[in-house]
Amino acid sequence: MKKFLAILLLATLVLSGCSLFEKKETALQATQEVNADSILDNQIYEQAVLNKDAGSCDEVLNAATKEECKKVVDALILTDKAVQKMDDSYCEDIKLERYAKNCEELVEGNIEREEENEKAIEQDENNLEIEQQAVDKGDATLCDGITEESRKNACKYNVLANQALQKNDKTICEGIDAETLIADCEKQFE
Repeated sequence: MKKFLAILLLATLVLSGCSLFEKKETALQATQEVNADSILDNQIYEQAVLNKDAGSCDEVLNAATKEECKKVVDALILTDKAVQKMDDSYCEDIKLERYAKNCEELVEGNIEREEENEKAIEQDENNLEIEQQAVDKGDATLCDGITEESRKNACKYNVLANQALQKNDKTICEGIDAETLIADCEKQFE
């Protein structure tokens, strides 16, 4: 009888151990499936963001990840529109604070660069006008109205080299402020 009880106890332990092993195996499979889903969700998320395709976010299983995916894609699309149209009002519709701030900074930076470019173009046009007047009038002192030093020197060179050639007098070249330009002017008389 003791032998029978011992065998029965041993059989119970073995069978219950197998049962526990099966439960651990089932739990492990569930964890692997969850991890596989998470990995796939992350891949879909990355592709949706890369392609700026909010529709792809619907394929994400995890609700929080899906919602974030849509917000990020939406933020990227709105940022592109804001930058393209130079209108930061698009940034106000972005639901993620850091993305909204980044959008505003990008638009502000582009607006500042555009204004700087416009000022530079205006300054170039003004410099060309001054140089043309100086050449037309033969007055190198007008070149002093040009703020950029290299452009000012080029203007004086054009005026004085022209005068030197017309008067056949290379000493006029000495009125140019830059040594290399003086040498270039004097070379015309060799």
